[in-house]
Amino acid sequence: MENLRWILDGLPMGVWVARAPNGVVEYVNRAFQAIVGIDAVEESRIDDAPATYGIRDRHGNPYPVEQLPFSRVLSSRGPVESDDLVIRRSGGEKVNVRAYGVPVYGAGGEITHVIIAFIDNTKQVEAERQRDSMEARLALIINHAPLAIWSADQHGNVTLSEGAGLASMGVKSGQLVGQNLFELYAEHPNIPDYLRRALKGDSFRYTVEVPGAIYDSFVTPIRDSGGEIVGMAGLSNDVTEIRRLQASAIQNDRVIALGTLAASVAHEINNPLTYVLGI
Repeated sequence: MENLRWILDGLPMGVWVARAPNGVVEYVNRAFQAIVGIDAVEESRIDDAPATYGIRDRHGNPYPVEQLPFSRVLSSRGPVESDDLVIRRSGGEKVNVRAYGVPVYGAGGEITHVIIAFIDNTKQVEAERQRDSMEARLALIINHAPLAIWSADQHGNVTLSEGAGLASMGVKSGQLVGQNLFELYAEHPNIPDYLRRALKGDSFRYTVEVPGAIYDSFVTPIRDSGGEIVGMAGLSNDVTEIRRLQASAIQNDRVIALGTLAASVAHEINNPLTYVLGI
């Protein structure tokens, strides 16, 4: 037993062993105190655990006793896993915990003890939170900005087509997946050449007009771990409305310029006429 304790004390994960069914602690290792922030409280029972050890859910609420790994092991009579526990230490620091519970059976088949092993996965949870936040921001941009993100394999088969920018072509997100760009734009004067250029290794910008829309695009090759080109990815900005407004502004400027010129010519003609008529 002493050898077992020596091994458990050397583990980087916390270990908590308690008697069933009341949860009275019988053993904790050194990592338990390092993660939880306090030593085991001998007189504590499982009903007191959330308050004693500051166990919360990710919303900051006291963790339900019936959902604790210890309680779930007793009800399921088998191993369990929980990844949503948060330890709130006395100083206010929060530690996210992933816990694993396993039963220990007596000679008669009854559960005599429950072993809970747990690790500090705060960094992983924070990384997931940042990832989810980034995905939410990207989704906001893609779903509302006039952008289209797309990719295709080395044969031109579309593997990704997402974004509100597809709407000008009458296409929804994902609708182009599986279609071949070389076939879709076989008659277009420029697009096939742009695609071949990207598949040869170039990254570049271009403006292209397709039925219903004008896009300013950036395309770049996709390479595998060995550096081989396996496809291409592109970001296309729907500038149809901008181009329409620019054309309208240019037309208005021309009309204004013509009006100014006409007024100037009329003025220049009017002055000598006034003089002649006054003689």
